[in-house]
Amino acid sequence: MTDTNNSMAASIDATQVDKNNVTTIRSGAQHAPDGPPFPENGYWVRTESDPLGRAGVWERTWISQKDKQGKPQPSIAADHWICGPLAIVAVTHAIDDKQGDDRLQLKGMDDLGRWREWSMQIADLGKHNGEIPTQALLSHSISIDSDKDAGARLREYLLAVLRSDSMFYGTPPKRVLHAPIGWASSEMKTFVLPDITVGEDADRVVFNGGGDAATAGLYSAGGSREEWTNQVAAKAIGNPIMILAISAAFTGPLLRPTGTDGGGLNFVGESSKGKTSILAAAGSVSGPPRLQVRRWRGTDNGLEATAETANDGILILDEIGQADQRTLGQTIYMLANGTGKQRARRDGSARTVKEWVCMILSSGEKEIASALDDGRSNVDHTAGQAVRMLDIYVTDRAYGVWDDLHGSSDGAVMSDTIKAASAEHYGHAGRAFVEALLYAYKPSDLIKLLDKICAMREFEGVNGQELRAARRFALAGMAGEIAGEFCLTGWPRGAAIDAAIVGYKIWLAGRRAAGEGSHEDQQIVQRLRDFIEQHGDSRFQSLVKDGPFVHHRAGWWTIQGDERIYMFTNQGMQEALQLRGGDLLRAIDALKEKGIDITPAQKDKKKSMQKKIQRENHRVYLISTKKL
Repeated sequence: MTDTNNSMAASIDATQVDKNNVTTIRSGAQHAPDGPPFPENGYWVRTESDPLGRAGVWERTWISQKDKQGKPQPSIAADHWICGPLAIVAVTHAIDDKQGDDRLQLKGMDDLGRWREWSMQIADLGKHNGEIPTQALLSHSISIDSDKDAGARLREYLLAVLRSDSMFYGTPPKRVLHAPIGWASSEMKTFVLPDITVGEDADRVVFNGGGDAATAGLYSAGGSREEWTNQVAAKAIGNPIMILAISAAFTGPLLRPTGTDGGGLNFVGESSKGKTSILAAAGSVSGPPRLQVRRWRGTDNGLEATAETANDGILILDEIGQADQRTLGQTIYMLANGTGKQRARRDGSARTVKEWVCMILSSGEKEIASALDDGRSNVDHTAGQAVRMLDIYVTDRAYGVWDDLHGSSDGAVMSDTIKAASAEHYGHAGRAFVEALLYAYKPSDLIKLLDKICAMREFEGVNGQELRAARRFALAGMAGEIAGEFCLTGWPRGAAIDAAIVGYKIWLAGRRAAGEGSHEDQQIVQRLRDFIEQHGDSRFQSLVKDGPFVHHRAGWWTIQGDERIYMFTNQGMQEALQLRGGDLLRAIDALKEKGIDITPAQKDKKKSMQKKIQRENHRVYLISTKKL
């Protein structure tokens, strides 16, 4: 394990030198009389000020001297202050060899004496004669000389350190790899957090956003791990919804090793019943809940950046009802699929696309379908969105989301207790989970364990969508059990699996109450109904009575007994079901499974029949409206 803060500090210590025979110019540039006696032009860093010189980066230039007769005299050292203390503590290279993504890991002291850290791309040193590093210093409240050439001097200093040549008198920066938060490679032997890297390559991999205060704060720790277990996790015992939420918070690092796609759980129910409290408890696994629990409101671009910071972790979003309904569907796909938008730089070249894999926890008074279509516009709720974010109705327990109040007088007091404890003790459990996971399990072990849990009778499903949902609940249950194995939760063995089963049953009951079968099958039936209702007379030619010729014909209709029969052409059926090149045969099967009568009686692969209509043979699909 390597603490990057400690390793960064080492290279900025001032060089210890002999002060003898150092001559400084008596006018013009500022003096640093304790600078090193190097005989060539160069740079050094002083970390402390005294009456004779200020802390910072100094540049020494030797000025040749001659007497009145033109004879050479000893050179005089002109020492020029460039900026506050600043060092390149590491030169980092992208672990995935992305071209142009080599960076400098910088550390400087601001005007209040605080050390600040950040990273910048090496390529930025070649732009605008030092303007970008100058802006970085000023944004971190680090002073820089007011001279018009200060930016150029700063750039030259950084290049000298980068080259580690004789012009820089100090410790050369180390060269390491950088990676985003999460697993550093496909081998999953190293995990990166903003301030620490754990695992096999801990000594040579750092976070690629080093010094980003917002991201570092997101994963900071407070209180103690033991008190988190006692005051937060222990209160989940007897409360399966809270156990499920906390278990889900441990799921992120297991997604890639088990080959599980991103996606999430949406806790649905009445307001002021404890939903936000269980999100706070889940957020406290990784960091302070006030930062971990974000809001759905905001642009999809903003959530894209947020999701990147949750890579291989948990993304918690409260109040889905506040999301922009116009873009919510696309946002759900984006967050679950883990890929941001393709964007271009000013020069037209492609920017690096943001990528992530994360578990999403959401809450709100609305389920996904209602949030997507709340009456403001006509938005198609697709099965893909429903299976990526699973609605779980959670506020109909004994006391809102709670079943056991653990001595609290009511559900509201219990909620406040959990919020307060989560705000005091946070950030320890998630880090400890990753550290233990690296040494306790291989990816193959995790896959076998997950398959075993998914094979339990309680996680059975009747179609692919239900099985995908079951796997997500099973993974959350497995994460909670592993966290218990690592002595992080104090839960009885099997409690996390039982909570996952409870969640899956709630989701399954809500889904089946809305209609058996997959969401796509329900949509196919509804599309057929809507098409016939809208175009039954205008797009179908009558075979019962003479009528005007029908343009853009989708088929014909006739009467058999007491019902109308529609005869769809192949193109008309494709249009009605909005398949857009999809599998028509599967769609016909779905209609039959829903009890829609489709003739012919013969069982051919095409599921249509040849019928002579107005003296011509046409292959058609006969749809009875009796059960439509």
